[in-house]
Amino acid sequence: MYRPREAVYAIIVNDTIDEVVTVQTPDGYFWLPGGGIEGNEDHSECLRRELLEETGFSAEINHFIGNAKQFFITSENECIANEGTFYLAQLCKKVSDPLEDDHSLKWIPVRSVDELLYHKHQAWVVREGLRFNQNLKEGSMN
Repeated sequence: MYRPREAVYAIIVNDTIDEVVTVQTPDGYFWLPGGGIEGNEDHSECLRRELLEETGFSAEINHFIGNAKQFFITSENECIANEGTFYLAQLCKKVSDPLEDDHSLKWIPVRSVDELLYHKHQAWVVREGLRFNQNLKEGSMN
């Protein structure tokens, strides 16, 4: 049986919208920054905490992009149903070194998300976030 894990993730792109922030772990995997909700955290609180822990940056949480679920088995053989909620966000300022010393912030090319992101639902949502971002820009230009 798959254990549900509610999590929140950030889609953060650079100014030219050709790179996205990821967190790389020592095993070489790339993930969107974010993670599991703890206690009574709301989505913004969780995402701000996770971004600080994983990247050392404070962040502004912007637009809700969507939800996606992915089933996987951890390296400890635990069956997880990751119930991800995704937001566009921006890094604000460097506050500290990452608190999780096995995570490093890596900008990867947007065109490489399908091959580099470990979870396919995260690659899908990056594309959705880029579409949403483009629609916002086009709407603001009218």
